[in-house]
Amino acid sequence: NPDLIETLQNGTPLDFFQCIVSNDIIHKIVTETNRYAGQQLRSKTISPHARINKWYDTNELEMKQFFGILIWTGLVSLPSYHLYWSTSNIFQTQFGIMSRNRFESLMKMLHFSDNTCADTSNRLYKLGTLIDDIMMNSNLCMQPKQNLCIDESIVKFMSRLAFKQYIQNKRDRFGIKEFKLCISFCYTIAMRVYCGKEVDNMLNVGNVGSSVVMELAEPYLDNGRTVYVDNWYSSVELAELLQARNTYLVGTL
Repeated sequence: NPDLIETLQNGTPLDFFQCIVSNDIIHKIVTETNRYAGQQLRSKTISPHARINKWYDTNELEMKQFFGILIWTGLVSLPSYHLYWSTSNIFQTQFGIMSRNRFESLMKMLHFSDNTCADTSNRLYKLGTLIDDIMMNSNLCMQPKQNLCIDESIVKFMSRLAFKQYIQNKRDRFGIKEFKLCISFCYTIAMRVYCGKEVDNMLNVGNVGSSVVMELAEPYLDNGRTVYVDNWYSSVELAELLQARNTYLVGTL
């Protein structure tokens, strides 16, 4: 996007982050987090000493600080969250912007959708519109040219989850599988989380791999582009489907 390049010519990492995770997304998260905290305060018999009794509504600035801390914990790995607030010379960090108790309260109350009106048949209902909103912003920042690539990745996750996957040849073998449509250079413009085999019946193409490709690439078909895939997706069926949409296929066999 030429306008975006000109606007962010001297942009900071925060400027680029806010292009993807916009203020509208942060506002939604703040609204749903405050809503959930209020529901918890009204619906439970709470101990007088419970931390939630000290809850007060969060705001956009604090939520950005919270996500900043989460990003930092991904860069500086410690065995547990409470160590980031340790005064020990071994573990000491610069997390004075937020107390540990407040951080843990936000972690516990963090929400992306209203539980009272959620479609529980959708295994991702807890995320609300978060993924769609982020992918929409991602598309506004970068537009695909000639070549597209589709593959899967694993988001490491070791806790209990109905659709947790095991993929032997990945670095993180246990986690949540994502199908991703990417363009050069390593930029994701579409994504679908795999929620289990029982949802495959909802797909309108016989082969699951073909269905994934057609679903992710749908907005970019009919323009003579080329889709690159590996042997899990490659099939005669997919080649014919794409050819009917004026799109080419390159894949391993």
